[in-house]
Amino acid sequence: IDIIIKALKYQVQEKKIRIVIDPMPTITCERTRINQVFSNLITNAIKFIGEREDKTIHIGYKEQKTYHLFFVKDNGIGIDQKDHQKIFRVFYRCDHKNAGHGMGLSLAKKIITKHEGKIWLESKVGLGSIFYFTIKKYGKIKQN
Repeated sequence: IDIIIKALKYQVQEKKIRIVIDPMPTITCERTRINQVFSNLITNAIKFIGEREDKTIHIGYKEQKTYHLFFVKDNGIGIDQKDHQKIFRVFYRCDHKNAGHGMGLSLAKKIITKHEGKIWLESKVGLGSIFYFTIKKYGKIKQN
């Protein structure tokens, strides 16, 4: 996550966004793919943060029994309830004013599904969004 934030440093500084990152666990996963999920969610949060004064993106983790639960929360423009299910479709875009192809969330869903998890959101227009995703917990990998 630190590497992703460093890569997005210019956008974060330009929009004056405060980034909060909770302590994260070490997990068993396809690192590159999970980085892509975080990158897509964080990039979207930056893109749709809006114009309020107290712009904040919170990246967090909640321990679950059989899954790791991660979230990316923002206080941006939010997403209308009617778009909550459609937003994970390929090429679907709620906002055509911003750049993008409508593939990021679809790709994130495929990656999370491959990790035996789920992805969903809670959002209200004008109040921001929280994207949650889970990754199944696997046992420790044996090393020779």
